[in-house]
Amino acid sequence: MQYRNLTEEQVEMVISYLFNTREPMMIINEDVLSVGDILKLKRIHDGFSQSELSRLLKMSTGTLCEIERNIRSVPPRKQKAVDNYIYKTLFMLDRLEFIKGGKTDEQGNFILDLYDIEDDEEDEDNE
Repeated sequence: MQYRNLTEEQVEMVISYLFNTREPMMIINEDVLSVGDILKLKRIHDGFSQSELSRLLKMSTGTLCEIERNIRSVPPRKQKAVDNYIYKTLFMLDRLEFIKGGKTDEQGNFILDLYDIEDDEEDEDNE
């Protein structure tokens, strides 16, 4: 897919589907976009280079490139990190934040508990 040809509105629309609680499978379905396509789209949306995201996911840049080009699948030991990045993070205020929990208030509004994704990685290392 050629993401450089997409308008900012088109990228925002696709990214919004990733966090739409009413239609979560609309864009995630592999018949629509592969995991590699979604990963590349979110990386570009978040403003990361392949090198930056590969460091965050603790995989080689070559592996990330092959995943994004749909040459290879996500290595099993990296699946959780990739899933967390795609489906449970938001890039806000120049920081990658991890969505923790899924609570609602009395009016039914979704509440996001956000914390720095690097803190989450440290917690996982201590388990």
